[in-house]
Parts: sequence; structure tokens; C-alpha cells
Amino acid sequence: MSNTMNEYYEKKFAELKKAVILRQKECEAIGKMSEKLANSLIPRNKKINILLIIFGALIVTKGVADLIMLKLNIPEWANMLILVIYTVIGVIITILAAIQARSPHEALKKLAADYHAYNIQFMSDYLEYRDERDPATSIERIKVLIKSQNDILQILRRQASAFNELDLSQIPISYLIEPAPGTTSISQVEGQSPQVSV
Repeated sequence: MSNTMNEYYEKKFAELKKAVILRQKECEAIGKMSEKLANSLIPRNKKINILLIIFGALIVTKGVADLIMLKLNIPEWANMLILVIYTVIGVIITILAAIQARSPHEALKKLAADYHAYNIQFMSDYLEYRDERDPATSIERIKVLIKSQNDILQILRRQASAFNELDLSQIPISYLIEPAPGTTSISQVEGQSPQVSV
């Protein structure tokens, strides 16, 4: 292969690698943001768990309270008051359990893990697809790979957008900044110079 041809393919591989790195940066930024939000929810979840344990222990004592009331011949109004108190505690337990079930903590942790996994996979796929012996075919395979990375990022961004607390507007969309070589960037079409900051 001629020296000029080698330089051409090296330039193409460098462009493709840059595109993959931008996608990795996007993954890393959203993964860190998701993880940070998930970690900020831990204290709230701990408080809810403690309250559930305390109120659950109180509910367990209802049977004992009923026996004591019978033995002590407590008036009927006192029995009704205790019944109302235990009912309120039961309602509080139900509300706390619902709040805990709706907590996005676990979903955010999974989302962060997905982003971190794809971050690693993006570059390893690029390295696997890069073949110096057949650079033309290799470049085409990497372009297809980058297109699939774009699809994965769109799906992950859609999942992340379900969490209102995540401000994804701070993180540039990599495939709008650096499309696969041979296509035109939306920002270039609109006359903007592409910027990346992570």
C-alpha cells in the first residue's frame, strides 16, 4: 500500500476514533450525573427504611395491646382510640412503602451502570473492528459501529430523560457534534461551530 494511502487511512481511523471518544465522553458524563443523583437519594431511602421498621414494630404490638385492653377492662372509647391509632400507623406504613417503591434510586443506579458499561464497550468495539490489513472494510465496519452507538445513546438518553432531576441539556449530544465521517453534522449545517465540553 502506498504511503499516501496509508496516510489517508490513518486520518480516517483518527477521525473515527475521535467520534468514538466523543460518544464515550457523553456516556461517562451522563453516567456520572445519574450516579451522583442516585447517591443523593440514599439518605432519604435510609430514613424511610427506619420509619418503616419502627412503625412495623408498632403494628406487631397490636395483638398484645388488644389482650391488655381485655384484661384491664378498658372503656370502649379507649379501645376505639387505640384502633384509630393503629389504623393511622397502618396508613403511614402504606404511604412510606409507596414512596420508597417510587424512589428512582435503583433505576438510576442501573442507568449509571449501563452508561459505564457502554463507555467501555464503545472503545473496545472500535479497537476490535480496526484492522490494518483491510482498512477500507474496517472503516466501513467502524462507521456502522458508530451508527449503532448513536442508536444506543439515543435510547439511553430517552431513559435518562425520565428523571426530571437529570439536566441532560448540559451534556452535548455527541452524534450532533461529530457524526461518522462521510456525513454532515447538524451543527455544521446550521452554521455553528461544534463545541465539546465534558
